[in-house]
Amino acid sequence: MDKCLNFATISTVTICSATEKTFRFTLGAFRVLVSLPDFKSGVAWPKPGRVGSIPTRSRHYSSIMSDFNKSAWADNKFAENYLDKADIYIVERRKMFWYVSSLFQHFFAGRENIELLDIGCGDGVLTEELFRADSAISATLIDGNDGMLQRAKERLKAFQDVNFLKASFQEILAGEIELGSYDLCVSSMAIHHLEMKEKTSLFKKMLSHLKAEGHFINIDVMLPPSKELESWYFAIWRDWLGHMMDRYNVTDETPEDLIKRYKDPSSMNKPDTLSNQLKALEEAGFMDVDCYFKNGIFAVFGGKR
Repeated sequence: MDKCLNFATISTVTICSATEKTFRFTLGAFRVLVSLPDFKSGVAWPKPGRVGSIPTRSRHYSSIMSDFNKSAWADNKFAENYLDKADIYIVERRKMFWYVSSLFQHFFAGRENIELLDIGCGDGVLTEELFRADSAISATLIDGNDGMLQRAKERLKAFQDVNFLKASFQEILAGEIELGSYDLCVSSMAIHHLEMKEKTSLFKKMLSHLKAEGHFINIDVMLPPSKELESWYFAIWRDWLGHMMDRYNVTDETPEDLIKRYKDPSSMNKPDTLSNQLKALEEAGFMDVDCYFKNGIFAVFGGKR
């Protein structure tokens, strides 16, 4: 079976239905529900019966290796719609910004020549929050979308020491752009588009570009650790969306539309559990790793060098 599917890390297989030709397999830390038509013809179908332990949950998100240029986020229209409604879409987004700003002011107050790196910067809104705390910082913003960078330039035009680079996470990981040394590296709602292996590599990359006592902070969406918690967290998100859409008279989509789009493979959403990402930060060499704030599937977490 492993040879037929070309997955060397499958550890358990459970036949669910011989007539519908569905089964579940364990791939590393994930449990996935698959039907035979998902694979190319010629795949050997095992005889009905239980093999190994029964998986307890399925992964609903994209398992395709990351390629920014093939994702919906490379499309300016898609990206701009997100930017226009981000405060509606993301539970307590502004509060999460406040936690990043609070950490920045607590640990960097009184310092001079502070270098900031914002990866997957979008329209630069998080960097703007930090400029409000200290307008003397020097900021470098990176994003793979031209439209995002143009909006970031417009948003931050009143600030002096700002640099913009167009690059995807894959280009960052491949070392195709030159990075300096930074006091603070931030990211908001971007890194979840990477596979866990890529996230781990990115964490290591960011650590290597942090100065001593430098901090990395990530605002992002998390994969709930169980189906039961996922059901509750999505109910929280659904309630938030309903309230905010009513408040701002959003009539062109519903909460269910957004949740469906979030799980659509074209969105390239690959969330991982908070615990796995905290562990990856620690294994990369970060200290004082912790979650600073969390509401359902959304969290702020990080560590320092």
